[in-house]
Amino acid sequence: MNNATAANYLAIVKDELGTRLKPLLEPGLHQQIAMCGQYILANMVTDARHRPAMEASAMDDIAKLVDSMKSLLTSSDGAQLVEKLEAQLQGPRDFHAVEVILQALSRQLAAHADRGNSARLNKALVGIETRLHADFRRAYLDEITRSAVTTDNKQALSAEQLDRLTAWLHERFPGNESLEIKGIKQIPGGFSKHTIFLFLNHAKTLPDTVVVRLDWSGSAVGTTVTDEFSIIETLFAAGVKVPQPFALEASGSVLGGPFLLVSKAEGSNPGDSFEVSNGSKAFALDLARNLARLHAVPVEAFGNKVAGANESTCDRMLREIAKFEADWRALDQPSASVETAYDWLKKNIALADGPRCLIHKDPGCHNMLAYEDKLSVLLDWETAAIGNPAQDLGYLAALMMQLCDWSEFMAAYVEAGGPAVSQAQIEYYKLWGYTWVNTMVMQAQAAFEAGLVNEVRAGFAGTYFVARTNARLTDQLISML
Repeated sequence: MNNATAANYLAIVKDELGTRLKPLLEPGLHQQIAMCGQYILANMVTDARHRPAMEASAMDDIAKLVDSMKSLLTSSDGAQLVEKLEAQLQGPRDFHAVEVILQALSRQLAAHADRGNSARLNKALVGIETRLHADFRRAYLDEITRSAVTTDNKQALSAEQLDRLTAWLHERFPGNESLEIKGIKQIPGGFSKHTIFLFLNHAKTLPDTVVVRLDWSGSAVGTTVTDEFSIIETLFAAGVKVPQPFALEASGSVLGGPFLLVSKAEGSNPGDSFEVSNGSKAFALDLARNLARLHAVPVEAFGNKVAGANESTCDRMLREIAKFEADWRALDQPSASVETAYDWLKKNIALADGPRCLIHKDPGCHNMLAYEDKLSVLLDWETAAIGNPAQDLGYLAALMMQLCDWSEFMAAYVEAGGPAVSQAQIEYYKLWGYTWVNTMVMQAQAAFEAGLVNEVRAGFAGTYFVARTNARLTDQLISML
């Protein structure tokens, strides 16, 4: 079966999932699985129908670039690599092989202290990748919208899990021996943790609705709720807008993994990692003020067990950059943009330094709730660390600029007591945010494709988000190089 025929079959299944089957499913986990399958198929259809032509166009641009820089590329002992590259560009063409040779050329230029031409080559290559990723994302989103529907999610735990959870609640909260779990609802999303609402009867010392946040074994993040609980306790005591923490079950014996129990907050996600779908200028400015309050909590309040507490911010960042760069290289998916990003981040590590406070590190709209144009709570503290507040600001910048002018956001932040940071530091962490998220979603994609993780949500994250993180990463690089 050729690519065009395969794409037609996949497109039919994708559209039937979205327009015919999905609306008939009970709202809940089954609908979410159908949605993830639909998005995965959309990626495969886009790959089969559109990527070959896009990569051919990109290689045409690369051929022109190599021709224009040929004398420079061959002057630093690169003649053999240039000859190999020209052979690849003449055919049969392999975009992956072309990128491998180009990165070798870039490293050879840098090794010969020809950093000016190395930077020129990298910037031109990033520009080509930027156009490729933007074209792919447009085609991918077009395939999604052909059969897009919204989802809700409701999933029952097994009878055995419910029994164990009820017994644990009775033991953990004395005086609630008559407590019953009358219903549950799993919240859509959950690419690193499961989030489940518990609806309770006869609860005396707990609210009628509480939230279970449960470790997900298929997560690419590799964190656990046991790292979050003490942080949430400290923040709640300091008046930061986080859920009220009730208890931690760290053994995994109740639900198959550690979980924490917290209060339910009013509101809904104002968007996802990339877009604000339900926000306002008033919300953005309220978030700025609350972020300032978070960053004003004394570092000493968190003790020495939080990541980054016992090392400088630059040392922590170099350690994290090295870890994620190694993870990316292990995937064997060469990219001039990712290569350039890691190189730039290491060479400009001084920009990582600055004031020290607890930072969330992943404060996207998917990790917060908004209610009546105000921040209700900040959620999911699994990646929190001691570091430069510019890291949170850089992560949020693209989102908040959809709602208000960035200078207004920063003015509200500083006025509320936020530490002073430079725009250069914020730009540094914008690039880092796109780079590490890109690496994680590429890992999720690789694990799913290799059969190491059989969760459809990993496949969804690795297809839907890869296209978007690639585009953001290359855009940021172009603005900085």
